[in-house]
Amino acid sequence: MKSVLGMFGHAKRDATPAPGEAPPEAAPAVPDKVEAPPDAPPPTPEIVLDAMHDVIDPELGYNIVDIGLIYECHVNDRVVQIIMTMTTPGCPAQDYIMRGVYDRGMRIPGVSDVEVDLIWHPPWSAQKMTPVAKAHFRIPDDAE
Repeated sequence: MKSVLGMFGHAKRDATPAPGEAPPEAAPAVPDKVEAPPDAPPPTPEIVLDAMHDVIDPELGYNIVDIGLIYECHVNDRVVQIIMTMTTPGCPAQDYIMRGVYDRGMRIPGVSDVEVDLIWHPPWSAQKMTPVAKAHFRIPDDAE
């Protein structure tokens, strides 16, 4: 099988087998959406934000909540709306991160849809990081 370099420097395998090789096995399935009981309340914004800690910025290797990329989180009639930014316009990880937000949100019980709105104002700065993230990256609390 041919190996190719993925978008973020991760090796991935091409589906075309090399001569004499067996076809590849199917990729593991993404965990299915978890259905909430029909009478269960929709998730709260706090539950959604907690789940978004699972979305990692591949360039920084840290979760997007503590980095400060999520500006707002709303839940309206089981639809999650995330208003967020990137560290820089033209961020090469933009599609990857936004897809991660959508996918993680859809796995929250009781969510019927996820809307991800990308904004550039106000621009992101290190001040938007949580104290935990600032400590991890050794950024002083007064950093801009």
